[in-house]
Amino acid sequence: MDTLMCQSATVRARIAGVLLFTALTAAAQTTPARPSWRRIGSTAIDLALASPATGPVSRVWFSPDGSRLFALTAAGRVFESADLETWSPAADPAQPPALAETAGARLPAARARLYPQDSRSAFALGAHLYRTADAGVSWTNLTAYGDASVIGSGQHDLAVSPRDPDLLIVANDHGVWRSADGGLSWSGLNQALPNLPVRRILATPAGLAGTRVAADGVGLLELQPGGDNQWRPLADPQLSAQLESDTAQRRAASQKLGVEITALGGMGEIRYAGAADGRIWISSDRGQTWRGPRPSAAPA
Repeated sequence: MDTLMCQSATVRARIAGVLLFTALTAAAQTTPARPSWRRIGSTAIDLALASPATGPVSRVWFSPDGSRLFALTAAGRVFESADLETWSPAADPAQPPALAETAGARLPAARARLYPQDSRSAFALGAHLYRTADAGVSWTNLTAYGDASVIGSGQHDLAVSPRDPDLLIVANDHGVWRSADGGLSWSGLNQALPNLPVRRILATPAGLAGTRVAADGVGLLELQPGGDNQWRPLADPQLSAQLESDTAQRRAASQKLGVEITALGGMGEIRYAGAADGRIWISSDRGQTWRGPRPSAAPA
């Protein structure tokens, strides 16, 4: 009797185990796999400047006590840094100061923007950053290296620390730049600033070629296999010509439709146009005429 009971229990245990295994297998087959993501490269670009660059930043400013630095990117996002190394989205940013008037000022270059410090000292931001200590009678160029700028082109804004008059921060088309010695030397604050302006992913790694992307204001970039995490400019005339053609087509569609078209695609006579606000248009005559999305029904 005991032997029969033990055998029966063993059979039931085996059946239960088989059923549990079958259930787990079925659950694994029916549950969709969750995508796994990892970062490719960094947000920094090697443009042979004072240090790695990133995307355009339109304004920079300090908090009133100088404890935090804020940066407004061209995409409209505001980041803050308390250590001038790491950045995080700004939850409650201080308001940027008003820009000074330049009327009647002695400027080192046409259309430069004046940043007065006192009755005689001032900075001016044009193609370069300049400094004067004699009310504009003479100016010193703080960013020139030959005919170029060590921090890149397209200067947009300057911030001087309330705590240290020699701590200068410049925002331009290539990110945020710092000088701790009144403009004698420069370094970037872009390694950890998530502001890489990628427009399109062009290719994934294949052979000796790495990941290739198109970035606004920079052009073609490549992340070289086995290299560091910085993106580098890529010279490919054929691909550049194709991207310029795509840009021209998007610009033409944007003008015709009166919205910012960010994507175009299609085949044969059919074309699709996607806008920045999520709307999609379709054309059956290669973009000569477009049919837009249907208006949403009015609530009952």
